[in-house]
Amino acid sequence: DHKEEGCTDASHDQSHGHKEEKGHGHSHGHGHGHSDTGSAEEQSYAGRIESKLRIALPGVSHISVVDESGDCGKKIDLVVVSTTFDGKPLLARHRAVNDALSDEIPQIHALTIKTYTPTQWAEKKGQDHGGSR
Repeated sequence: DHKEEGCTDASHDQSHGHKEEKGHGHSHGHGHGHSDTGSAEEQSYAGRIESKLRIALPGVSHISVVDESGDCGKKIDLVVVSTTFDGKPLLARHRAVNDALSDEIPQIHALTIKTYTPTQWAEKKGQDHGGSR
């Protein structure tokens, strides 16, 4: 439920206003010229997301964190593969990811979550590579 269409100043300010006490002192000018600079910041942010997920979700075999942030704020695409998801419905899987990232969610403008069990991931990878067995 974190996807929003368009970008308004109100949503941007709500996401980034007065968060400096959490160590986000870089918020001034954040997002402008972001694609040219800050690749190390993006990598460390993605690394922080990944490590939080690995700690919170045992049995993780694959995590992909794609930071597609722009002028509208943080835009994160996540793929998480874990045995934790075996037998759990989609809502419970997404809730587990949201809980693991609860302190990051306020800074994220758009979050796309894809969760798979290892079996589902293997099937998806097989389909993505021509489906030959």
